[in-house]
Amino acid sequence: MAKTVQVTTNDPSSPQTKLEIKGLVKKAADVQPDYVRLAGRLGSKMEKKVTVTPTADFPFRIKQLKTKKKGNIRTVFKADGKGYEVTVTSVYPREGSFDDEIIITTDNPKLPELRIPVNAYVLPAEPGR
Repeated sequence: MAKTVQVTTNDPSSPQTKLEIKGLVKKAADVQPDYVRLAGRLGSKMEKKVTVTPTADFPFRIKQLKTKKKGNIRTVFKADGKGYEVTVTSVYPREGSFDDEIIITTDNPKLPELRIPVNAYVLPAEPGR
């Protein structure tokens, strides 16, 4: 991977310069989908499953799942042979939208955590409910 950035300095002979950064990027895990989007009506079950598969270069076991914010989602994981299945369920108590993040803690010191963004939109409950 290569990225170019423009750097501004206080050097009068070279006030601006372009800096190119190159490096090899190895994928640590295959996360499908790489973000969670939930949508539904208040009182209905809003749930998605995410598969997390470690790569050969970064083997790991999940130690813990937590969320950035409390009261938005519930997460549960189980091993499925090659990796893990993470179930994400909305527990948001009202209509509206929210953003959150699943933080996966692993046992690999080179990959102490993975993060999966979550966003959701909760519509009003069905009339009559």
